This record gives sequence, C-alpha cells and structure tokens, in this order.
Amino acid sequence: TWVQVEPREVDQAVDFTRNTTMPTLDRLPGFGSASVMINRGTGQAVIAVSFDSADAEEGSRETGRELRERFVRDTHGRIRDVEQFDLVLAHLHAPELV
Repeated sequence: TWVQVEPREVDQAVDFTRNTTMPTLDRLPGFGSASVMINRGTGQAVIAVSFDSADAEEGSRETGRELRERFVRDTHGRIRDVEQFDLVLAHLHAPELV
C-alpha cells in the first residue's frame, strides 16, 4: 500500500502504524511481517505486508480495507495505490538476529 501524508504529519502516520496497524495485523491468522518505508521529506510511504499463504492474505482484505479507511480519516493522508504481489523469496540477513 502506497500512501501520501503531508510531511508535517509523518510522525502522526508513524504513530498510527505503530499503535494501530501493527497490532491489528499481528492478530491476523497467517500474518508474517510488515515493512514500512517513509520519505520524511515528501510524506510518501509504502507498507509491505506478507502472509504465510494466499488464503491468509485473502482473509485479511476486509481488515486491510478498514485499516486504510481509518488511516485516511485519522492522519488526513491518502491512499495512492494498493497492489497484491506473490512473494517468491523471503530472506532476511539482520545482524541483530545472527
């Protein structure tokens, strides 16, 4: 999901993601991970969410729609695009996990 917020609203968008989006996603069956990337200067952001199966992703769609609507309402941001992709390979090399 690609979003746009006013640069002065980036902290509010980060708080929404931390306090609302992540706990909600964490409760969904099959939720795997989420990555959030934000350009603080422009207010552009993307959140990539992965699930352990296509069925789990499909089962999350209503919750995702509700989260996007709430994001727009609470942050005054806008949803620029929503896409679905197949994740072919997930591999993380995080030094703190080694």
